[in-house]
Amino acid sequence: RRPPELTVSRYMDEQRLVFEYTMPVDNVKKFDNWGVLLSQHLPLLLRITDHPKLSAYCLPAEPFTVSEAYDLVPLLKEWRSDQKGHFKFVNTGTIDPFVTLWGQKSTTYLKHKYSKPVISRDRFNELFPRRCKQSASTKIIISGIRHFECFLDLKGDYVAGKSTVVLLDLNDRVSPEFLIGVLNSALVKFFFKECYGSLAMDGGINFTPTNVSEIPIAKP
Repeated sequence: RRPPELTVSRYMDEQRLVFEYTMPVDNVKKFDNWGVLLSQHLPLLLRITDHPKLSAYCLPAEPFTVSEAYDLVPLLKEWRSDQKGHFKFVNTGTIDPFVTLWGQKSTTYLKHKYSKPVISRDRFNELFPRRCKQSASTKIIISGIRHFECFLDLKGDYVAGKSTVVLLDLNDRVSPEFLIGVLNSALVKFFFKECYGSLAMDGGINFTPTNVSEIPIAKP
């Protein structure tokens, strides 16, 4: 018979007890990632996760498959002042909280560097019609590693690189402006650090559609 409660004890060097707590076994079901059990703030995380998940409000997705990511390279060009009808291209490294650093910081993509990378809308639509429609829509673009940072592409002006996560199908249950405010908050950074920090490599957490979809979002 399964016991009704679970006791978690964490020890550090020389078998020093850092913390210990007991909780109902059913609480474990709230987390897909059991690394969260190592957090000293588990009682707080349990309160936070009582809210709906981000996936209730949108569709977290990868912007490209691996093969598409390589096929995209020939389409990337440097912006010219006389050029029209293009998407701006951003990738992890040119995304800050609430804003993009396009044109201010160089973009690296599959070992290529660009100052102001753009993609022709017509050519993009010809080769990637589904991705073109996706890029032209209102969406949130999230950096893919280390720092959880995102900005709102309200007018559909940007193509997101492979190493990002995009939030699509933003529904009318919550405004995109509300979502972007919550996602760039210290609380969401805390959530990721405590839930996935134990799995991080060299201090960096990889953000994927799977773990991004788990972010709890309180009803506005």
